[in-house]
Amino acid sequence: LLREELEIAPPVELEELVERIRANPPDHKRVPQTPVVATPVEGAGVDEQTPSRPDGESGRKLRLLAIGALAVFVAAVGAVLLSGSSRVTLDPDHVVVAVFRNATGDPSFDLLGERAAHWVTQGVQQAVIPVSPWDVAYKAWAYVQTEMAEGRARNPVQALAEETGAGTVISGAIYMLEEGRIEIVVSVTDAKRQRLIGTLDPVSSAADSVTHLLGDLRQRVMGFLAMRSDEQRAAPFNLSGDPPTFEAYSALRAGMDFFVRGEMAPAQPHFRRAVELDSTFAEALFFLAITQRNMHEYRSADSVLDAAQRVEHQLTPYYRAHMEYLRALVDGDLERTWLSIRRAADMAPQSRASFAYAAACYWTNRPGETIRELESLDPERGAMRDWVGYSGFLTEALFMSGEHERELEAARRARRLYPENLPWTLAREALALAAMGRVGEVGDALSELFSVLDSAVSVPVIKRSRQAAVEVVEVLRRYGHGDAAREILPLAIQRFETRPRNVANTLHHRRWYGRALFLAGRYDEARRVLDALVEEFPDDVPVRGTRAFIAAAGADSGQAMQDARWLEELDSPYLLGENTYWRGVVAAWLDDPESAVTFLLRAHEQGRRYHWHDLVSTELEPLREYGPFEEWIRPKG
Repeated sequence: LLREELEIAPPVELEELVERIRANPPDHKRVPQTPVVATPVEGAGVDEQTPSRPDGESGRKLRLLAIGALAVFVAAVGAVLLSGSSRVTLDPDHVVVAVFRNATGDPSFDLLGERAAHWVTQGVQQAVIPVSPWDVAYKAWAYVQTEMAEGRARNPVQALAEETGAGTVISGAIYMLEEGRIEIVVSVTDAKRQRLIGTLDPVSSAADSVTHLLGDLRQRVMGFLAMRSDEQRAAPFNLSGDPPTFEAYSALRAGMDFFVRGEMAPAQPHFRRAVELDSTFAEALFFLAITQRNMHEYRSADSVLDAAQRVEHQLTPYYRAHMEYLRALVDGDLERTWLSIRRAADMAPQSRASFAYAAACYWTNRPGETIRELESLDPERGAMRDWVGYSGFLTEALFMSGEHERELEAARRARRLYPENLPWTLAREALALAAMGRVGEVGDALSELFSVLDSAVSVPVIKRSRQAAVEVVEVLRRYGHGDAAREILPLAIQRFETRPRNVANTLHHRRWYGRALFLAGRYDEARRVLDALVEEFPDDVPVRGTRAFIAAAGADSGQAMQDARWLEELDSPYLLGENTYWRGVVAAWLDDPESAVTFLLRAHEQGRRYHWHDLVSTELEPLREYGPFEEWIRPKG
C-alpha cells in the first residue's frame, strides 16, 4: 500500500491544538460553566420506549424527565453491585467510556452509540487524561455484555469499571425526539464510590446529520472533565476536527472485532477499507500499520506510517506516541521504541500500551522492569484477558532474571488461563524445571508435551512447542545437567524424524532438526540438512546463519566464512540486525570473541532484540565466561 494510492487529502492545520486545548470555543459551542446535574424525579425509571419531544412547555418537562430518568438509572446501577466485594482497585483518575445505550427503539442507531463513545474517548485522550483506549474499552464492553446476558453481572457500569480498573465511567443514552431528531444524554459516574457525579445538558440534531452532534457531545464532556480536574479553570476544551464518516467507522469497527482477539490477518482488510473510505482517518492508518507490523510486513507498514505522518496531527497524544513506537520498531531503533511506548503507557493505564512497554523493556534487556510492569496488569481482566502474550513475556523475563520458581508458577497459571495453548505452557514448564535441575519432572513434562502435540491442530503452537525439546536440552547443558540432556536428546530427534511429511518438510522443522543433530554430535547429517535448506531457501537469513554456525563449529571455516561474507553483503532496511547477529556467532566459533561481541552490540543497535534463549543458546557457547560478553548479556534493569 503506497502513500500515493491512499490519495490523502490535505490535512486541516491543527499545530496549535495542544496550546489551545483549554481555550474558549466559539460561542455557538460553548460548554456550560456548571454542568447540569438533573434532580432525580421521584418514581422515575428508565423508559425503554422511544420518547417523543412535544413542542413548548410539555416538551421541556418531558426532556427534564428523560434526563432525570437517566440520572436515576445511573445512580441505581451504581448501588446494585455484584455479590461480594471487588478485588479490583479502581483509580478515580482513570476514565473509561462505555458504549452509549440505544434507547430509540431503532437498531440502526446501535452503531451511533459506539461512534459516540469512541469520539468521546478520543477527546479525553487529546486532553492527556488517563483513559482506556478505545480498543481496550470496546473489548471490555463486549465482555461485560456477555456477562450481563449470562446473568453473571447485574451492573454494567460497575462491571466495566472493574474490567478496566477505571474509577470514572462516562456513559450515555440516545433518544428519539419529534420531527426526526435524536438526543444524547451523558452521565459521569464515580465507580469507586458508586455514586453519580453529574449529568450533562443533552445535545441533539437531525437523525440524518450527526457529525456536529458528536462534536458538540465531545465538547460538553471535555468541559465537564476540565472543571472537575481543575475547579479554578473555567475555560472548557476546544477540540477541532470531525469524526470519521459512518462508513469508515463501520469498517474500523469490523476490524476491531478481530484485532481485540489478536487476529491480525482478518482485521487488516477492514482497516485498509476504513482508510480507503476516509483517507484522513488517522486512527485507521494506525491500526492498519500495527497489524502489518505484527505480521512482519515491514515494507507495507513503513509505507502506511509514511502516509500517516500527513495526518498525524489528527491523532491524540496517546496514538502519536504509539505511532512513534511503531516507527521505531520498523526502523530497528529499540531504545526509541522503549522511550515512546513508555509515554503511551503513562497515558493509558491497564492497556495494550502497558503490555507493549513491558515487551520493549524485555527487548532492551530490562527483564526486571518487564516483570514489574506485567505484574501491575491483571491477566484475567481488561486488555490482558485471553492474551497469551502476557504469560509469554512474563515467563521469559523471569527466566532471564534467574527467578525460575516464579517462572514455573507463572507457566502453570498460564496452563489454567490458556487451555488452547497447552503445548506452549507445557514447554515453558519444562524449561523452568530444566533450569532448576528437576530432571525427573522435566521428562514428565516433555512426555505430556509430546502426547498433546500428537493431537494438536494449531500450527503455530505445534511449531513453537516442538523446538522447545531442543531448547530444554540446551538449558540442561547450560546449567550442568549434561547426562539428562544426553538422555532427552535422542527422544527429541526421534520426534523430528517421525513427523508427518507435511510437517517434516517445513523450513522451521528442518532447521531445528539440523540443530538437534548438531547437539548430538552428528555433524555430517546436520550439514546435509542445512545444505539442502540453503539450496531451497537461499535468501533466508536464519537458515544461512545456522549453516554458517554449524560449519564453524565443525571446523569447516571455509564454508563458515563464505556464508559470513554473504551475510555481510546483505542490504535491506528490514533485517533488524539478524544478519549481524549471525556474523557474531560465526566469529565466536572461529575464536574471535572480541569481534563476536562487537557484532552482537551492533546487531542490537540495528534492531535485534535480546531474548531469553541468548542465555543458553549453543550458538553463543564459546563466549561463556568471556567478560565483555557477560557484560553484554547481564540484565540492565
